[in-house]
Amino acid sequence: MDQVQEGLNFNQFGNVTELTRINKMTFNDWLKDCDKLVSSRVGLGIDCLPDARWRDMFDDGMEPIDAIDDAYYDYWSDDIPEELWYGESLMGIG
Repeated sequence: MDQVQEGLNFNQFGNVTELTRINKMTFNDWLKDCDKLVSSRVGLGIDCLPDARWRDMFDDGMEPIDAIDDAYYDYWSDDIPEELWYGESLMGIG
């Protein structure tokens, strides 16, 4: 059984199994938040886009909103126009 200790999850053998946030967000919950944010911007989930280094961003302590922006610049900017990523305000509408 996993237990939380000083921001880390340890398994029964005392090995670190997953870093956690102050709010105890797991990697899977964090990734779901990233997916929801991307879906709300472009209408596609993260599984429909080129792979990004999600686990590294999570382990670095990035918030989902910052992680999706990094993924956009590093992996998706050639596939998704800025106008779509940033919405109508970039186009001078609204």
